[in-house]
Amino acid sequence: YDKEVTTKPERMDIMGNYLTSIEAAQYLGVSDRTIRTLCQTRQLEHERLNGRNYRFKREWLDNYLESVRVRPEPQNFNQEEI
Repeated sequence: YDKEVTTKPERMDIMGNYLTSIEAAQYLGVSDRTIRTLCQTRQLEHERLNGRNYRFKREWLDNYLESVRVRPEPQNFNQEEI
């Protein structure tokens, strides 16, 4: 079954400063499965709770977003071409 999860901003840090996998997925705009894959491949910093559940600090998610952000190459335009 497909259950939509709604997360209110005030609930985002319910476990101190940690977010759940679902909250992290919503924050990054990806699926929960993608979050697990990023953790398993060590691309996303995380902590494990009871050896099962992932928890994330918002700072770690922001660091991941910064690391995958595409930066445009600087363009060298000749003034005569413009």
